Amino acid sequence: MVNLIQSELIKIRSTKALWWTSGLILFFSLGFALLNGGMTGSLLSSAEAQKDQELYMSVVSSINAGMGLNGFLTFGMMIVMIQSVMMVTTEYGANTSKTTLLATPTRWQVPIAKFLVYGLIASILAFISNVVGTILARWSLGWKLEDEELLSKAGLGADGLWEQIWRTEVFLLLTIAAAIGVRYLVRNTAGGIAALLLWNLVIEGTLVQLVPKVRDWLPPYMPFTNADAFTGMHDLEDAPWGQTGSILYFAAWCVVLFVAGLITLKKRDA
Repeated sequence: MVNLIQSELIKIRSTKALWWTSGLILFFSLGFALLNGGMTGSLLSSAEAQKDQELYMSVVSSINAGMGLNGFLTFGMMIVMIQSVMMVTTEYGANTSKTTLLATPTRWQVPIAKFLVYGLIASILAFISNVVGTILARWSLGWKLEDEELLSKAGLGADGLWEQIWRTEVFLLLTIAAAIGVRYLVRNTAGGIAALLLWNLVIEGTLVQLVPKVRDWLPPYMPFTNADAFTGMHDLEDAPWGQTGSILYFAAWCVVLFVAGLITLKKRDA
């Protein structure tokens, strides 16, 4: 296992796509945090908000610990899914998968090593994105806003910030496990990426909401919807469980996909 982990580290260092996509995670996460804080501050200080108390209070309610994290959760996680799939596809693309599997008597160790190595790297990247994003959101919010009480709700000392950060890390690791599993189930790179993004953005995010009878009962049982409730620290409406139940439900889906990928890898030719 140690040799496999070292091998995965070498592969990551030599995979250029992983480096520039990591740059995209930082770019979108931090850029969104700056934009979010700046626009919120501008709106609060606008003449329209000063005259309309309802609008003012609505904007005030959006100032919270998650201001600097939304960029990573919205854009960064999509790139993490893509990178997780790339961790497997680069081997097939370079025709090194056979060598890796032949050198490893027990095939299940290969995806485990990939999960451990990339999981650590992605966790560090997510932590940096979220902490720096929070600092930038607080800074840009203060461009036109001088209310220290409101500003304190968006800084590093904001209530619930660190809990939300570790919840994001849990969501991240589970998503990586699911993505690696899906990639072994669907050997095509585009197919693996499409399956994850379509599931999250199109099926759960759009299609379900367009079918009246389905949207009335299915949302509480959709995996990514439960994960969003956990990271957002709120109970999912109509779900038979609370926030802990939501992440356990999402984890169950991820574990099933990861194990299914292991089984497929074991039975399928390299």
